Amino acid sequence: MERQVEFAGILSNDKSQNPDFYNWNKVKIRYCDGASFSRNVKDELQNGTKFFFRGQRIWEAVMSELLLKGLRHAKQLSGFSNRMLCWWASHLHFSICILEICFTY
Repeated sequence: MERQVEFAGILSNDKSQNPDFYNWNKVKIRYCDGASFSRNVKDELQNGTKFFFRGQRIWEAVMSELLLKGLRHAKQLSGFSNRMLCWWASHLHFSICILEICFTY
């Protein structure tokens, strides 16, 4: 896996390519399971196999780290994904915590 991802277009750090957002902070969180970090299987065995998804734990660790690094002070947040609507629905409590209302459904 690549350690650093090159951002291009609207994500570019180059002012000539991206005059509006070149100096904004950007984070790319990769996933490939199609579950949008929504699973948190607690038992080691699932249907007789040791294959299961725990993406929710990854998501919570990433968000905790980003909140410590200044995300809690963000004024504008944005994102894009092929599953963005599902993501916002399943992670709404993090959006609310960023706004300092802090409750979990």
